[in-house]
Amino acid sequence: MPLFQLQEKFWKSETKARADSSKFQEVETKILLFGKDEKMKSKFIMIVLSLGLLLTGCTKSSQSVVNSPEDALKSIESGNEEREIHVYGSYKVSEELELLIFRGVMNDQDIWVADVHKVDGQWVAKGIVQMNGPFKESDDIQTLLLRDEFGLPLDYELGYIKSNVPVPEDLHVFEIEGISDWKIWIKEI
Repeated sequence: MPLFQLQEKFWKSETKARADSSKFQEVETKILLFGKDEKMKSKFIMIVLSLGLLLTGCTKSSQSVVNSPEDALKSIESGNEEREIHVYGSYKVSEELELLIFRGVMNDQDIWVADVHKVDGQWVAKGIVQMNGPFKESDDIQTLLLRDEFGLPLDYELGYIKSNVPVPEDLHVFEIEGISDWKIWIKEI
């Protein structure tokens, strides 16, 4: 075989080897890139999850914290956050239950008694009773019959007492501004 043919065969085989090698490197590079893409995808997913958890935590922490029974009154009706609420008195039934006599949630005239409970460290108004005055032609002391959501009696009673009547020792009486002929009373059972 002449030298010239030998050189040509050598160059062809070398070129083929380089082509095969470059194909191999290309495949290897694609595999590496695919691996990098997977790593990048997993990093991106972790970043998105972290941001999601961070935003959820920020949202929960920015919600209003209700550290007092009075603050719970603002959550009774939506839109009352800015309304001025006048509390006439409160009665602590237990560490987890407080009753508040107030005016100013729905409007500025109605008088209410709120049943405010401590749930998971936050005060929540569970129920309210409108107390705008005793029934006409009634006794000097009236009792409202209140039940919980299961129909069971509560740990307290409330009602009205006329202002000119002596107050029994077991009643806690609250005067309401602008009302002189009756008062609200609370009694622990």
